[in-house]
Amino acid sequence: AILPIILGTIYFRLLTLLGLRTLILENARIWEAVRGSHQRILSQLREVIIGWLVLLLVGIILSLALSFLLLVVLIVFGLLLLLAWIAGGLVATIIFGSFLLLLFLVAITIISGILTSWTSTYWTILYLRLPKLHPAS
Repeated sequence: AILPIILGTIYFRLLTLLGLRTLILENARIWEAVRGSHQRILSQLREVIIGWLVLLLVGIILSLALSFLLLVVLIVFGLLLLLAWIAGGLVATIIFGSFLLLLFLVAITIISGILTSWTSTYWTILYLRLPKLHPAS
């Protein structure tokens, strides 16, 4: 019962990704972009699925790497907060912890922006590499 939901979610995500590029790169109307993306997915299913699977694999690898990095950062932050507690007490720990939190949020925002930009570029290049569809007359 869950498989159709998963497949439908993947299909609509692919439809959105390719539809946005059709809309922008080909200056298409909304329904033309939806129809064109649907046709592109069906006619070039192999290429689209391989592209999606490559991005899925890259995402899994990046998630594992970033999870390890996050664990290291949290351990270092924890040790720094412990040192702040020992050196200055509660007030110093709260002030230093606030600074570390701000630094962490800035880093997460930058990393998120880089990954989002890379993913968007990946889908745009994939879209441009797919053969053009010839509309039926």
